[in-house]
Amino acid sequence: MGQAELDSKLSAIVPNTAFKLDERSTLDILNWLKKYAAIIPFDQDKKQFWDSFYFIHKNDPQQLANIYQQANQADGLLPPHQAFILAFLKLLETTKRLLNTFPARHRDLYYRELLGLNPRNAQADSVAISVTLNTDNAEFLVAQGTLFDAGQDSAGNSLQYASDADLLANQGALTDLRWYRKDGNNGRQSAIPFNLSDNIALPENGIRLFSPTANDVSVLSGYLITSSLFAMSAGERHITLTLENDWEGQAEHLTAKISAEDHWLSLSVKLIDKKNIELGLSSTADPINPPDNLDGMTFDVPVLKLGTAQQPILPKITGIEININGNRSVHYASDGGTEQTDKTSFPFGQYPLLGSGFNLVAPEWYGSENATLTLIPQWVGLPTKSFKAWYKGYTPEPDNSAFKAQGYLVTPQERKKLTGTPSLFGGTDVPQGQSLSFTLPTMDYSVSDNPSPNDWPASVRIELVDQDFMHTQYWQDPTGKNLPYTPQISALQIAFSAKVKTEQYTVYPLTPFGWGNANAETPSFANDALYLGFTNVSPGQTLSLYWQLVGVQEITLFWSYLNQQNTWQPLNQLVHDQTHNLFDRGIWSTLLPQDASNQATLMPSGRYWLKAEISQQTAPENYPKMQGILYNATTATLINPETVENDHFIDGLAADSIKQTVSASVAISRVKQPWASWNGRPKETESAFLTRIPPRLSHRNRALSWDNIVTLLKENFISIFDVKYPSANELTKIPAPETQQLIVIPNSRYKDNDDALRPILNPARLAEMADWISQLSSPWTTLKIDNPTYVNVLISYQLVFATGVNPDYGRHQLQQELSRKYMPWAEDSAIGVTTGNRIDYYPLLATIQQSPLVERVTNLTLKKSPQTAGAIGDSVEAADNEVLILVWSEKSSANKGADNG
Repeated sequence: MGQAELDSKLSAIVPNTAFKLDERSTLDILNWLKKYAAIIPFDQDKKQFWDSFYFIHKNDPQQLANIYQQANQADGLLPPHQAFILAFLKLLETTKRLLNTFPARHRDLYYRELLGLNPRNAQADSVAISVTLNTDNAEFLVAQGTLFDAGQDSAGNSLQYASDADLLANQGALTDLRWYRKDGNNGRQSAIPFNLSDNIALPENGIRLFSPTANDVSVLSGYLITSSLFAMSAGERHITLTLENDWEGQAEHLTAKISAEDHWLSLSVKLIDKKNIELGLSSTADPINPPDNLDGMTFDVPVLKLGTAQQPILPKITGIEININGNRSVHYASDGGTEQTDKTSFPFGQYPLLGSGFNLVAPEWYGSENATLTLIPQWVGLPTKSFKAWYKGYTPEPDNSAFKAQGYLVTPQERKKLTGTPSLFGGTDVPQGQSLSFTLPTMDYSVSDNPSPNDWPASVRIELVDQDFMHTQYWQDPTGKNLPYTPQISALQIAFSAKVKTEQYTVYPLTPFGWGNANAETPSFANDALYLGFTNVSPGQTLSLYWQLVGVQEITLFWSYLNQQNTWQPLNQLVHDQTHNLFDRGIWSTLLPQDASNQATLMPSGRYWLKAEISQQTAPENYPKMQGILYNATTATLINPETVENDHFIDGLAADSIKQTVSASVAISRVKQPWASWNGRPKETESAFLTRIPPRLSHRNRALSWDNIVTLLKENFISIFDVKYPSANELTKIPAPETQQLIVIPNSRYKDNDDALRPILNPARLAEMADWISQLSSPWTTLKIDNPTYVNVLISYQLVFATGVNPDYGRHQLQQELSRKYMPWAEDSAIGVTTGNRIDYYPLLATIQQSPLVERVTNLTLKKSPQTAGAIGDSVEAADNEVLILVWSEKSSANKGADNG
């Protein structure tokens, strides 16, 4: 076997042998031979040594080594014994090659042949895709294994991904994502982070579920009240609500609005007492009317919305009373014709006799029962003395109370007398006008639009009774008599009040995005909840969603759907949840129940709704952060990963690389892949294989030592940069701690927060690590895994900057320089945080002083939180589980001139 053939065969077995048993070169051996021969005498006298024989003719080791390397340049005069040495060295090369590859060949034999270990193959990456169907396909089955085209890798190899499961796609779409969340102790906030119809998109960088948004709205706990009697067109309008129980809240926490066709009118709120609330609307406000395309409401009567954004919730409504003062829209007609209530008129005519009168009607009166109508005439031209004195000489001589009015309800069929005959005037001297109150019977008639009350189905007529103003007597004999008073008014103020009967109003409990069934119980909103809205889908079809999110911990969810009875029903159908309750990205799918409704009022109409309620209290920071949701979604995995270049697995498949299936489908119009692939891993290199196996053989998947624990955790959790175990001082404490604490240094690329200075892993990850390593360790060992404890060190200094240096610029640059020196991991993700670190006062002082921006340092202090004060010259040292973080106070950064602390 030739030398080249031997080299080729050995390279096939051992591609790269860094370790060599014999690394000596030909020159090294010749030098050794000369050195060794130089101490062996040639004769008994020891006057000559063998080196003078082997290296004759000025052929020293360097010269012989050159001839050995370039034999074709030899002159052919080499002495035989030197040629023998070179030939022997040539023969030695084969032995040397075999010797130098022996450790690697032995290791290869042990690892591969005996233990059966081999480098890991490339791991296929996965992608999330959504499918959009052509409009003429109601449903289409995308079978498991359907291939999707992702282009080519850097070497021109085709990239194809096969779907991981069957997907029964449909024409539906996810159009809404909404939620409500607890806000403090008493309040609730609702948000709409995603709404397709209003072009509201999720933030590009994602959003944490139930986090505050810029458009949060306070959730009102209260009622939607409908009643035809709310239709009050003008005047000062008041609505008084009576509660079932005392309400301990405050008026400023109440919000009241009433419908006015396409907009809401805000009402003033006044607490009469703990059981009665008065709502008011000014006379200048628009008429109250039924809603017209207002918040999706379809009521044909006006709607009152009353709610509170704070606890306690409102008790039930047990009574309603309406009041209208100064309604200028009342239809008014005297016997002489149509009049206006805000203009001068003669209500009983200019020749008032018994039976003279006027008619009134207003649409607000219709539908009422036992309502109170109060008239307040604004009389003009009254005598300056009592009527008895004014009418002296008349028969009779009436007093102020003699002139009375009788009310009637007039219909085409009858005149129904109203209770009471109030006097028009009062007082004992100068006549004083009095209010006239009448109780109306049931006004169950249809409203008319005729301006004259006489043409309405029913109107109220007020007639002069008992005593007229004696115009006839005067004209028969005016001698010695004052001119009789002709009743004239400058305006007629009208007040109307009515208690709304129970059957005349309906109360609906408010919900965050709609309202419940009539007279249903008020929901408590005890738990946070999110809502998903879908359109163009039919009951019985599949809802297949892909959630792109990163969870902090597995949360407890209760899923329900909105049914045709306008109630939330448990989603009893089989739910396939790869997200583990929104803990990790994955597919979530179910069937839309047959009794699901897209017209229920608990939520906006036109969508089918699912609700996920958080049934166990969860801290806001422990909710998952979501990038987006796909509809008609499935996952797909790369096929034939062994034929794909390694750089594909390192970089992953870029977003939007997949746009179509490999085989064209007439049913599919579009394929979307909004995010890069994940879980890809290149084929393990020989060096990585040889690095991985020794510790694996050392610990044998058993956590028997601290080094084993560290190695196992780092091997199995990519999010770990390093692990710190207790120091010798801690381990030798007596008595020994019952729980041993490990500190994990997070890999900055996989941290669960957004703070580059203080990277942490979420509690769920830490618990997973602790549970996993506990299974491999001794049952008598209790391990606890924590994040480092980050301790702020307040640095304060006073500086004199070099001439020409702007102090603000100098402070900023110095802060950046110190951050890079003492906290380098913030800028370099390849560096982990340093636990147990120390900030020495004088080296820090020297660092600042050596900055070219600084002329001198006049003061420097360090204060470790939570110490109350720092001292000059004090260094700061962290405990084993702590990491020191330099912080600059706002005061420090805002100072001017030389003072920076």
